[in-house]
Amino acid sequence: MSRFRDAILSDVDSVFLNADEFAETHILNGERVTCVVSVDVDKEATPEGVYLSTMTVYVRASALSRKPVEGELWNIDDELHFVRNVSDEMGMLVIVTEANAQ
Repeated sequence: MSRFRDAILSDVDSVFLNADEFAETHILNGERVTCVVSVDVDKEATPEGVYLSTMTVYVRASALSRKPVEGELWNIDDELHFVRNVSDEMGMLVIVTEANAQ
């Protein structure tokens, strides 16, 4: 591995997934993991008053027993979310989900 890649992987654990910096503990499909969660709620509601909430989860791939699959329902902190996209960025999963919010 290159020194640059080693430095990035080191930063993932020591900074990005550090509970004293950015990360928090969440329950992802029944597994307690350290991850970073970003939530964005649309500013415009449907005529029924429903908003779309998009959640992006950043978690080390090895922290989960299985990788989520696009299109499946996924439980995040006891709320169901629809998995829209999953990518693996150098061992870090980036999971984008959607859910309705009111």
